[in-house]
Amino acid sequence: MMAKFARSADFDQKDIDAYKSCCDILYFDQGENIFEQDSKSDGIYCLQSGNVMLWHMDKVGNEIGFRVAGAGEMCGHRAYFGKDNHTATAVTLTNCVVCCHHQKYLTELMDKYPVLYKLFLQLLARDEGPPDSLLLRNTHLPVKVRLVNLLGILRKLFAKKSPDGSLVFKLPLNRKDISTMIAARPETVARAIKELENSDMAFFSGRKVTVPDIDRLKESVMAGEEN
Repeated sequence: MMAKFARSADFDQKDIDAYKSCCDILYFDQGENIFEQDSKSDGIYCLQSGNVMLWHMDKVGNEIGFRVAGAGEMCGHRAYFGKDNHTATAVTLTNCVVCCHHQKYLTELMDKYPVLYKLFLQLLARDEGPPDSLLLRNTHLPVKVRLVNLLGILRKLFAKKSPDGSLVFKLPLNRKDISTMIAARPETVARAIKELENSDMAFFSGRKVTVPDIDRLKESVMAGEEN
């Protein structure tokens, strides 16, 4: 993401070299924390490879998984620009390579290239943050609807279209993670999956999900919600 911003801001060669040399490359194994909720922000983390889930612990101790980030995306930018402590914990779902851009260097770059402020503002405006958890964890919605909403959120990063027109997801989430993200018991999620498979709407095999017709799936689920 920062490399894309550097091109958009038209960095000179000196700043391109400095950008590369000032970035700390960090390596994380699966299940490690990149940063923790309530910890102090010291910069922005750009994922070079791997997948990360962001979790928020609410005031009564409930863990809310609200976002999955992949290669090319940023984490920690909300806390950085808000000058707050992190409001979530970033946990690696896979082995990850992360580039950390520290606060002092970022401030210098944005002062030199004001267009960066605009680019980061656009990023924040589009950010899929905690509000998504309201859609996923609304217990007034059927579990099947919440599950399809989750697939919709993950589609951009983890789904590809097959030659036959079907959409194939390769998810970084296991069934337990899915259950947590949509606030449902694992057995209830299993029943929702079975319903989708019995109606030929979606097929689940481990972390692979095949959706023959995504528009038909969404229309069917929303029609069921209205009934």
